[in-house]
Amino acid sequence: MRRNFELFGSFICLDMMKRGINTLLWPYCAVTMIDESNHVCVACEGIVCGERQDMYAAQADFLKEFAPGRSLTEVMMVAGDGFFDQSVINKMGFTNARFIQDHFHLYDSGLKKTFGPAGYELLKSHLVRMIQAKSEGDFDEIYVAGKNLLENQSKVNGQLLSIFEKFASSRTHYAEFCIAEIPGNRGRKGSPISESNHSSVLSYLNDGVCVCVKLGLRR
Repeated sequence: MRRNFELFGSFICLDMMKRGINTLLWPYCAVTMIDESNHVCVACEGIVCGERQDMYAAQADFLKEFAPGRSLTEVMMVAGDGFFDQSVINKMGFTNARFIQDHFHLYDSGLKKTFGPAGYELLKSHLVRMIQAKSEGDFDEIYVAGKNLLENQSKVNGQLLSIFEKFASSRTHYAEFCIAEIPGNRGRKGSPISESNHSSVLSYLNDGVCVCVKLGLRR
């Protein structure tokens, strides 16, 4: 595992699986990557007492101590489901890495949680196209159209407009054209590598039978 991080750790995924795989219901955690054959590999894993920021920091501390062949400052990209953000990974020691918010979790629940059911329904097409934008010009055009939509409502929702502007300002963490510019991005758009590893863990614990039908039904 140490060697995996030293070889392939320029892009890592951090996530925890809170499924009841032990009597204390403590989550399984792992730092996952992809190797030279695009297969999932693991840098470290374990059971922790809860999905908390200090538990993620403990994984970074472990890598720092036991995988000296790659400094944490050499990690260029850290992907997650939104539990942590750029400031958190900087505090962990990944000072040169960019946080990437996983696209699956954004589409599945992240956007609705951020904008609320009504705001999400109003802005859904704009938000999805902002995530999938292939250039800064495309992104700005969609952003302006979304802002005009909000400002032209019969009753302008200032709070929703503020949330939309904040979302647009954080484009570097989710827009496809921004992710494509990150050195060593490996063509990835988030942390499905973690989800694949979760499936493998559950399959191992279930005598080789995968109990997960699709992504999103693991927790």
